[in-house]
Amino acid sequence: MNRTFRSCIVILGALVLGAACSAKDRDIATRDTAAGVIDSAPTNAVAAVAALLSDENVMALVDTTYAAALEMELLAQGKASDPRVKALANRGVGQHQLLRKGAANVIDQLKISPALPDRDPIKDHASAMNELRSKTGKEFDRAFLDRTVKMQEELLDEVDDALKKRTNQTIRTFLEQTKGNIEADLKAARDLKGTIG
Repeated sequence: MNRTFRSCIVILGALVLGAACSAKDRDIATRDTAAGVIDSAPTNAVAAVAALLSDENVMALVDTTYAAALEMELLAQGKASDPRVKALANRGVGQHQLLRKGAANVIDQLKISPALPDRDPIKDHASAMNELRSKTGKEFDRAFLDRTVKMQEELLDEVDDALKKRTNQTIRTFLEQTKGNIEADLKAARDLKGTIG
């Protein structure tokens, strides 16, 4: 697990503590970004619940990762020089929009409120997007595929970890389906990466 996703897990744990506090005891500002819903939680809350990952946290992680992937894929639709990379991005946009809708349906069905209590995952994503925007041609194609593979590998690790600890059947089913999609996306990205010179 890399530093970004470890940070995300630590930060997501703060959500559980925040939910236990009354609304007047919490100083949480929520905002919706291109990469998902972000909450800012007090830093002492983050440290207090570093090891917890609730259903709400897992759903926030999946949704935010797919939102970030969508942003990258939309960029690749216009910048990729290799038609195969554009095709991968085009497929990803459609699939990830559907997966986000599926996540929203699970969230609505279970009446949970997923939220990331810190911006660290977004900061990492923003710098990766800036790097991608600065590249052109084959250099862009390689960087896009590298980032796509990295994101899929990290999300697969998180979903595997989450599946070990989930008892809610609705979330388990969603995560199992998500895992299958991640594995297929990862294989496609790795295969294509191996052919880009």
